[in-house]
Amino acid sequence: MFSKTTKIIILAMLIVVLALFAISSFRSSNRNIPVQENVVAPSFGIPSLPFSQSVKNINISDPKSEEDIKNAYYGFSQAESPKNGESNFLEMKLVSPSQENIPLNLFFKSLGAKIDPKIEKFVSQSDYSPFACSFGGGKKDYGLILNVGRFKSEDGVDYRTLPKQVDDGIVKWGGTILKDLQPILFPSVDFTEQQLVQKIDFKEGKYIYGEVVLPDGTKKSINYASIGDPIIITTSLECMDMAIEKIADETEQ
Repeated sequence: MFSKTTKIIILAMLIVVLALFAISSFRSSNRNIPVQENVVAPSFGIPSLPFSQSVKNINISDPKSEEDIKNAYYGFSQAESPKNGESNFLEMKLVSPSQENIPLNLFFKSLGAKIDPKIEKFVSQSDYSPFACSFGGGKKDYGLILNVGRFKSEDGVDYRTLPKQVDDGIVKWGGTILKDLQPILFPSVDFTEQQLVQKIDFKEGKYIYGEVVLPDGTKKSINYASIGDPIIITTSLECMDMAIEKIADETEQ
């Protein structure tokens, strides 16, 4: 048998061997780990909502100037149609130097337009856009997209019945809707006061629509559709189709 001294020497040697093996393994594993200094965790930003190529932002240098707002809209409405004869859809956003939308009520006031109180109470003051549909041969129609606002529970708005309330409000607006929205929907048509007060009798069709008799005796229409939040009012069936298609395309992006 080994003496006590021999056992101690053997044990000491085993400890040294194990220690050397552990140090060697640690160094080997460290060779595969790259040293990083001052590493900053990557920042993953939330992607912005898709920006539609069919939207034109118009900056209003003095966002309180009714004259500037009116001139901006008429400049937009009188812009030339594409010369290639193809159909084109273009929205406009009136924005301040800080890129905030001009409030809806100020836009209406600047143009001398009005919105029925039964509709105004449901829509957002910042989320709206006038638009134009251009077709071959110089034909042009106009429209307005309004969006339902966001309400607090204490506002007493029942979202379950909201679509019907909006539909009913548009139909009841028929008595004054032409006069109220003429500066937006028919910006280049010179109606007489008597022609402006013609009652629009809305009917059910592909969309809710009502005929409008122009000063030269020809007929146009005011068309209305609500597809979820957006409330769309246009001056032709074709323009309504184009607006809904654009909104659907952008929603799917």
